[in-house]
Amino acid sequence: MIVIAGPCQHENLEHSLNIAKHCNDICSKYGIEYIFKASYDKANRTSSISPRGLGLQKCKNDFDYIRSKYKLTTDYHEINHIPQLESDVYQIPAFLSKQTDLIQAAESTNKIVNIKKGQFMSPFQIKGILSKFNSTEKLWLTERGTSFGYDKVIIDFINLAIEQGVPRYEIFNIFDRDDVSRQSKSDLIKKYHTIMKRDEIKKEEMESNEITKNLFQYLGVDMSQLKIDFDKDKDTPPQKRNT
Repeated sequence: MIVIAGPCQHENLEHSLNIAKHCNDICSKYGIEYIFKASYDKANRTSSISPRGLGLQKCKNDFDYIRSKYKLTTDYHEINHIPQLESDVYQIPAFLSKQTDLIQAAESTNKIVNIKKGQFMSPFQIKGILSKFNSTEKLWLTERGTSFGYDKVIIDFINLAIEQGVPRYEIFNIFDRDDVSRQSKSDLIKKYHTIMKRDEIKKEEMESNEITKNLFQYLGVDMSQLKIDFDKDKDTPPQKRNT
């Protein structure tokens, strides 16, 4: 099993190292491979007021230092960023999962490439992604839901059955926190990628809905039965669950 975990975006070296150490300690305890993940730029934010991150140049030295201690992955949005920042896993964001030049530039590093399957793609369209690789030996695929009409993302477990065995590993994105606004706590909207409803939800409504808030734990249990690896983007480390 592999766990990819870290803050949504890199804020400072101390913050990321604390998260990486905590996650790594837990993963090591249970014999789970750990990969630290943080973004230097969240270029696909829905709103222009959402924080995007520190940028590649300000994060590069920190990422190099973190990588000297832990395996690291981050999102690449532009081709010219790939030679500027080395990582153990080159991650392609979902909205860019069909970008041929970006995918091929990532593959040229001869490192693992993790494609986050776009919510707009069916599992059968993965063959189009595969056709852009010279070899799929180092290809990972992340399942993160499918758009179901307007403003809702669902998990279709049939997708996982179809996708399994195509790349070397399949990763399941079970949780992500997107802080749309940090100006005040009352403006905070939380979004959970794999159970996400994109219409606006008041913070107090989201917090009071225990079913919605804890759904990701049950998705994680389901995926463990399928031997799917996990991608967690949040500030609290993964916890062991009995399955």
